[in-house]
Amino acid sequence: MSKNSTASQFFLEINALNDVSVASNATNMSAIFTFNPEEHYGISLPLNISFYTRGRKNKMVDALTIRNAIEGDEDDIYNIHTEAIKKKCSSHYGTEDVDVWVARQSKAKYLPSIAAKEIIVAEKLGKVVGFGHLLHCKESDGKTMQIRGLFVDPDCGVKGVGSALMKEMEKRARDRSADCLIVQSSLNAVEFYRKCGFIPLEMTTHQMSEQSCLQCHKMMKKL
Repeated sequence: MSKNSTASQFFLEINALNDVSVASNATNMSAIFTFNPEEHYGISLPLNISFYTRGRKNKMVDALTIRNAIEGDEDDIYNIHTEAIKKKCSSHYGTEDVDVWVARQSKAKYLPSIAAKEIIVAEKLGKVVGFGHLLHCKESDGKTMQIRGLFVDPDCGVKGVGSALMKEMEKRARDRSADCLIVQSSLNAVEFYRKCGFIPLEMTTHQMSEQSCLQCHKMMKKL
């Protein structure tokens, strides 16, 4: 390259994967670094070398899809529900309580709530990995909605599923003019709800059978 040549630019494209979180979309991002050889090496040629990175979506981290549950999802919902009870709730409840809790579940039990569009699911690469159940609280003036359940597949290996479901339920509650959410949280989930902004109100119980009664924590969040 001659000294009489005009300024030239050389571009090195670095395909860098953005670090994206679950339930968010990757965006393109460019960073330009300009190097002036005259300043650094005494070369009189007005040469600029620019390096830029162009981010691209990490195909290994696809966004979660949150949608209404449909008929046919009840198998996945049942499996997630019962596995979460056995593997997560068992940290705070005895074996007998867990067994009774699991035995009370059935696939047909979810169908009326699915038909009423009360249940949403989180889907990852076509696989249901969590669900949430939101409905109006019968004892309220219509401004309060209740989370009847929020469970994530304990073996899915995906972070942020519970938070994504919670955000969607909060949005739907606001869209229905609700200003408050309540939940009867299982003891193992109290910390999750705290992080989501819920405050504890009182300890309550949920009668599972004549012999089994689960302790729960009633919690509330203002929207």
